Parts: sequence; C-alpha cells; structure tokens
Amino acid sequence: MKENHQEIKLCIAFTLYNPENRNLNKFIEIAQENDFVYIYDNSPSISFDFNELKKVPENLVYMSNGYNDGMSKALNQSCNFALSKNCTHILFLDQDSMFTNKEIKELLNHAIDYEIAIRGSIDRVAIYAPNIICEYVDEAKYLEKLNYEEREWLVTSGSLLDLNVFKEIGEFDENLFIDYVDTDYCIRLRKSGYKLIQFARPIMMHSLGITKDTLGYSFYEHSPIRNYYIFRNKLYILTKYFSMKRLFITFLSSFKQLLKIILLESEKLEKIQFILLAIKDFKNNKMKGFSE
Repeated sequence: MKENHQEIKLCIAFTLYNPENRNLNKFIEIAQENDFVYIYDNSPSISFDFNELKKVPENLVYMSNGYNDGMSKALNQSCNFALSKNCTHILFLDQDSMFTNKEIKELLNHAIDYEIAIRGSIDRVAIYAPNIICEYVDEAKYLEKLNYEEREWLVTSGSLLDLNVFKEIGEFDENLFIDYVDTDYCIRLRKSGYKLIQFARPIMMHSLGITKDTLGYSFYEHSPIRNYYIFRNKLYILTKYFSMKRLFITFLSSFKQLLKIILLESEKLEKIQFILLAIKDFKNNKMKGFSE
C-alpha cells in the first residue's frame, strides 16, 4: 500500500464476469492509491479495451482469455501475479462489491493494528475481512458486533490474504470452478492452524445476485447452471472433508435448496434437471466448468 502502509505491499485483485463499463473509473481510482490492481476477466469475450483509455495507471493490469476459466483459477492467477510483484498481501474483490480507497485503508489499518497486538503470540491470521452486508440483510444487527470476531468461513470478496500463507497452503482448488471455492480454502486454512478475522468496520456492501420476494420472504434466485455448481460442489466438499456433522449439514442444505426451488423459484424443471446432472457428474468425477 502506498504512503502509510510500508508493512503491507498490496495487490487489489478483481475477478469479473460480464462487467459494466461504468466499473472502469472505479478500477482506475483504486489503482491510483494502491500498489497494484490486477483484473482477471472471466467474461466470454474481452470486456474492456484499456488501450483506448487515457490516464490508465501502469500498475493496473488487465487479463482475459476470452472465456470463463472459473473463480478458483482466477484467484490463483491473481495470487501468482501479486507474488511476481513482491506483494505481501492480496485483497480480493468482485464487480458487485462496493469498496472505496478510504475503506481499503481502514481495513489495512485494522489488520496492521491487530498484527501488532498479537505480535509474539502463537496466533496466526491468514485472512482479514471487512463487515460484509448484502442488500436485504438487516444492517443494524451487524453494527452491534464487537470490534472483530473470529470466523470459521469468509466469502472471497473482501478477503485480505497474506501471500506467505498462500505459498504455504497452496493454490485454490480448481476442481470447484465456482461455488465453495472460499469454503474449501477456509477449511484448509483452519486445519493448518490459521485464524480468519472479520472486523466490524469498515463495511463492504456486496451483491450475491438477483433477489426475489415471495410471500414476504426475500431470497437469492440462482440460474439452473449455478444450482448445478452449488449442488455438485457441496458433494465434493463433503467427500473431501467427510464427517458426520458435514454429512448432516450437506443433507439439510441440499433439502433446503430443492424445497426453495420447488416452492418459490422459477424454471423449476430445468433447475432440478441440472441438479440431477450435478449428481451424475460428481459420481463420474467430472469437475470442469461448462465453458471449458
């Protein structure tokens, strides 16, 4: 981080999928006050032509293969880019996360203060994260948090990852493509003795997709393909880290996923067909994405 954060050399890593052009200024503004910005675009075609823009900072790098490589590969490429620039930390963001330079600095300050406070102890922190709020979640209950809390799991977007830990733990599991990528990595981190810390401040507004209201109940409705990934990958995680507790949680979440589709969602038949395909592909160890 430029100026007051000599302890941290930071890469901001965006993973995109069919972004809007209005995001361009956001990327440039963030690059102007940080060490590096790396954009990995998973869109089926190249979204931006940065060569046509003026005043694009040299520390902003755009990468696109013209197809969807999946979230886990994008994260791995981003980390390896950051390491090639001798960065110490990487902050993952996606196009639906609203996080300003001011809030990035606040997160870094909290992380530095926490590291100073635990210096000399056996505690090891892999990820620091802001307070994440989604559109329809009651904000007030989150603002009543303590200054920080230890978490078992954190979403990827907003996570500030220590790159020395990445070198130790290894890359994100590219079998997952999308969904449960963060779950898998957090499990690996905690099994290796690392902590995940979430602060009450700053706050990052985050979108998880299209919201729908039915009978006074608000929820996210995913596409048939996204339901495929959710169902297939939770079976993969169950097998990879099997326990009776995880078996129960997987059964319960799968039941809720099916019930929500049947009772509340559109495209019911197509979504159920994709879930059946997910079961078949998991059994046949077919773990690649549809775009590959």
